[in-house]
Amino acid sequence: MSRKKVTARPTGRPVKLEILESNGDMLVFNDGRPDREAATVGFSEEDIGRMKAGYVCVQCFEDLDTAFPDECPICKFPMRDGQAKAFAEKFQGTQWVGPRTTLDEERAIMNEMRERAIRERMGHDILVAKPQIIIPRGI
Repeated sequence: MSRKKVTARPTGRPVKLEILESNGDMLVFNDGRPDREAATVGFSEEDIGRMKAGYVCVQCFEDLDTAFPDECPICKFPMRDGQAKAFAEKFQGTQWVGPRTTLDEERAIMNEMRERAIRERMGHDILVAKPQIIIPRGI
């Protein structure tokens, strides 16, 4: 008995990726085969989860409406048979992209900068001449 072929359609939902490191080579995604050595690519946690669950093709990054179809409708990558293995080979772990400080630390830095600016302005006010009373001649 043969197994029913599982097909999928692209959802049109964009999979956001960010080039984390590149050697300058151009990536071409339209044929579904980005050069692995060309760049280190980053994804959101949600998209990584969808890739693991078989909803995003690990080869061309197309978002699909069905998990683990027999093949990707865009690049023809054999997702049912090759997705898990390809993901395990290509996934290099997680890397933080963004500030190294927490939001509370950023607020403390901004408050310190604001207080320093106020102290500097107050210090300069001492050097500024105070208004004087001017009496016109002839009075």
